[in-house]
Formats: sequence, C-alpha cells, structure tokens
Amino acid sequence: MSPTDPRANVVNDWNLNREILGPKIKELAERIHPAVWNFGTLYKIDETKIDLFATAFSWNPTTTEKLDSAHCIATVKTQHIAEQVLLFKPTVAQVLSQLPEKYLDSKEHLYFTTKTDQHPIFSLTPCGKFHTATTKLYRA
Repeated sequence: MSPTDPRANVVNDWNLNREILGPKIKELAERIHPAVWNFGTLYKIDETKIDLFATAFSWNPTTTEKLDSAHCIATVKTQHIAEQVLLFKPTVAQVLSQLPEKYLDSKEHLYFTTKTDQHPIFSLTPCGKFHTATTKLYRA
C-alpha cells in the first residue's frame, strides 16, 4: 500500500512497532494522559496498570485525580482497530500517534478522552478493520 493511500493512516497495533515508536509514545505518555468523564467530572485515569500498546484504557478505568479546571483545546477524529463493530478498545498508543503535531511539542501536561462516534465508520481495509472515534484534548 502506498503511503499516500488514505487507508495507510488507519492505526493498527501491529503497525505500532514498539521498537520504532515505543520510545516516542512513552515520551508523549509522560505528559499526555488518558482521562474519563464520570458524572459530569473529568478524571485522570490511573496509568500504572496500562500497557500503552495493548490495554483498552477506556474499559473500566480506575481514576485518580479530579481535573476540575480542564477545558477542551482540540477535537480530533481518530481511527482505531476493531475486532467487532460493538467493541471499541482504544489504546493510548493509537490515540497519541494521531494527535496533531502542534500538541506533541508542548511541554505542558494534557489529557484526552476518546469516544466511539455515534455512527462510526466501520470498514474492512487492507490494514484491517477499523472504526472512527472523537478524541478530545484538554488542558487542566
């Protein structure tokens, strides 16, 4: 598949090679953290038990600190591999690898939430099955 083919942008964990991208993803994960909304309040997710490349961070997360002053600074469409239409299992690596470059160079701590789209695009491509999601980036 050509790098200019739009399907090449589909993020597949098999393509997120830990040797190549691992150090960059780990560096980004030190300051860009997963979060979850719980009863109208944004909380940071406890990352100590998360494998950046394998854990579906949004499934039954353990929360840590409340992010009272958080405000959304960006909304990004992201793509995630899917085994089935109803199973949305995003990894931190999938999200971090798709954030706009201007946020990757920032030195401040940021937080993100990811939610499958109400009517996600679900497609079978040469890269595998994927669906779309909306990822929001927050500054606290």
